[in-house]
Amino acid sequence: MCELISSIRIHNALVAQLDRASGYELEGREFESLRARQIRKATQTRCFFVLIACILQTTETLCMSSSPSASPRPVIASPSIRLAALVYDGLLVLALMVLVGTILVILGTSHQTSVTGQAGKLSEAYRYGVIFPAFVLVTWWFYGLFWKRTGQTLGMQTWRLKTMRPDGGLLNWRLSILRCACACLLPVVCALMGYFLQRTPIAMLTSFILGFLFNYVFAVVNHRRLAVHDLLSGTVTVRLPPRPPSQWWLRIQAKFGAKH
Repeated sequence: MCELISSIRIHNALVAQLDRASGYELEGREFESLRARQIRKATQTRCFFVLIACILQTTETLCMSSSPSASPRPVIASPSIRLAALVYDGLLVLALMVLVGTILVILGTSHQTSVTGQAGKLSEAYRYGVIFPAFVLVTWWFYGLFWKRTGQTLGMQTWRLKTMRPDGGLLNWRLSILRCACACLLPVVCALMGYFLQRTPIAMLTSFILGFLFNYVFAVVNHRRLAVHDLLSGTVTVRLPPRPPSQWWLRIQAKFGAKH
């Protein structure tokens, strides 16, 4: 803001100095007026960018001061934030499933054609014994790879989430697989119960989704805000404090706020 005030003062002083200049003819005044206009445009541009930088700095400071997660230490992530990150990652996992599913369907159809001489519907044994386990493995591989390397998937990076051990260390493959298995335990139990009660795929799918959501609903009533798979696997998902203010606005201020 001081740079902005200084820029305005320099602009007014230069224009006033040109306007008070005496001893030149009409052509000279036209030349000086043109010079004044050039200085005015340059100074206005400079003031504009300095003002934008000041607004961005003030907004970022207010957001950091008003955010409850702006503490210097990580806090246990809330269920809503974790579900939002899960939606982001779900799109990526879905794309991987489509790719893997397409390859497996082509391989299964080719094998069936070579055996029976004609292409047909894939058998239930192939769908549930090959394709479905492949989808599970792809999902576990996706999360395990990111948790082992950085503790953050792409969706978790967006929401500043990190999965780690209680001591702050990263997960290994054993803990990653254990966490994925614990996350699937309750949904699978609910899906089997729904299928045995109703004997329909829709009931099984609905029960699976309800069991999955209960993992996070449990975190709402838990005083430590831990989900079911957090407790069973001995891992936690925390929300990191905001990063330090970005420096790009400082570069803009240094470029357009320097005195001529």
